Amino acid sequence: MNDLLGVTLMDNNIISELMDIFPKITIVGKDEIIIENHNGVEFFGKNDITIITKVGKISLYGDDFKIVFMAGGTIVINGMIKKVEFENYDK
Repeated sequence: MNDLLGVTLMDNNIISELMDIFPKITIVGKDEIIIENHNGVEFFGKNDITIITKVGKISLYGDDFKIVFMAGGTIVINGMIKKVEFENYDK
């Protein structure tokens, strides 16, 4: 049965599965980034960081990066963000 938006229960299940695969990225201003649903840190440096996800890698470039929180698949990084790059993403 369709709801008000025309999305079926089966569609909701597909959306839920996709949310488990793809990371959620929130950028706050130019000095904080929150990445949810990641699989770890591949590289950490003062001016660049590479985060591993199920669908590829997220590389951050900037200045004075600090990991201020990391637990349960969520990481919060502070520092001057200059560039965000996605690697190996199929779509």
